[in-house]
Parts: sequence; C-alpha cells; structure tokens
Amino acid sequence: IAKSLIDDLSVPQKNSLKQAAILKSKNKSELDRIISGDPIIGINKDKTLAALEESIKNSLGSHTLSVKVHTEVKDERGGVSKIMQDLGFKTQIASFSTLHKEHIDDENRNVNLEIAAKKIDGVIVKPGEHFSFNKVVGSRTKANGFKDAGVIQSGRVIPGIGGGICQVSTTLYRAALLSGVKITERHNHSIYDGIEYADRGLDAAVAWGYKDFKFINSLKTPILIY
Repeated sequence: IAKSLIDDLSVPQKNSLKQAAILKSKNKSELDRIISGDPIIGINKDKTLAALEESIKNSLGSHTLSVKVHTEVKDERGGVSKIMQDLGFKTQIASFSTLHKEHIDDENRNVNLEIAAKKIDGVIVKPGEHFSFNKVVGSRTKANGFKDAGVIQSGRVIPGIGGGICQVSTTLYRAALLSGVKITERHNHSIYDGIEYADRGLDAAVAWGYKDFKFINSLKTPILIY
C-alpha cells in the first residue's frame, strides 16, 4: 500500500516544469538552435518511501502522519535530450575541455565564460553552413551581461568587457579541429603569457569587430554544439 501511495504522488504544479526545451528554427540571419528548458523535477520514490516507513515507526498510536516528500531533478535541461534524439544527434564526434587554474576563482571572468558558453550551446550547424563565434555570442557589452576581466590587447593584459571568453572560443576551436570541419578564420593572441589553457598556435583569440573564429560544416551531417 505504501509503495502504491508513493507511485501516485506528483510534483505540485508550481514546482514542475515551467518552460520546456524548444527547437528554434533559424531566420535568414541565424542558425537553428536547441534552447534548454527549465529543469524537470520529479519524486524520488526510494527516499520518499524510506521517509514514509520512518514516519510510521515514529508515529505509532498517533492519528496523524507527517511525511517529507523528496524530489530530484529528472532532467536538468528540460527536454533537450529528447529533441536531440528526435533530430538524430546520437553520436559525439569530438570534444575538448580547457582549464585556467590561475583564474578559476575570478568571478567576473567566470560570468563571461558562462554567458559565452550558453550562447553557443545548442547551436546546430548544417552541412555547408557557416558558424561565426562573434555573430552567435554577440557584442560584449554590460547590457548583454558581460563584466570587466582581463583581456589581451596590443601585447599586454588590461581590463576589458567580456575578458576571458577567448577560452570558450579556443575550447570550441580545439573540438572543431578534432571534428574535421573546415576552419575559415582563426587568430593567435598577441602574447602567450597567461594563456595557461592553450598551447602556442592552438588558441583562437576573438575580439568584437575584428577577430573572429569561424568554420564551415564540411561534413555530410548536421553538427550540434553542446
């Protein structure tokens, strides 16, 4: 009986999914993109059943029973995996990761990394389509959420809006190299001091208006940046 009671439980509407993941089809100036939804919350049946059993033991002889319902995240991205499956994205063709230990606790820089990473996340590049990092990420302004952090300009490190996002473009560049797509634009940094996350010649510096990272999907299948 206890197990059947737990099976019938559902998450209250206010705590359930507010926005599901969606596929945003491109207009003339944008690539298709999967946009993540809110996390899907469900009942942790094992923990809730254990809490019910414990409550029964502690409430013998009582006319009331109080049970804590345990919830858990069932899908962090609100259905992205379902859309990926429906679109046929089932094989990882390449991946890469970078770590900048000296700046791991730089809050402003981390904000910039997160914004840039979220901008490129979910972008679909079909065969023959062009990807531009600057176009997808957009201008680095305070209005767009970017913050001051160290940027490399004219051979030295100075404070600048959006500092750090070259780590995102560099990480994507390394994955792109491994995937076999055709790189059409890529720039070195003007200095290498402080670029702990990239070997010389394997970085991809970006700057709004004059330095971009671009590639063409030269493969025979669409690719998803995830």
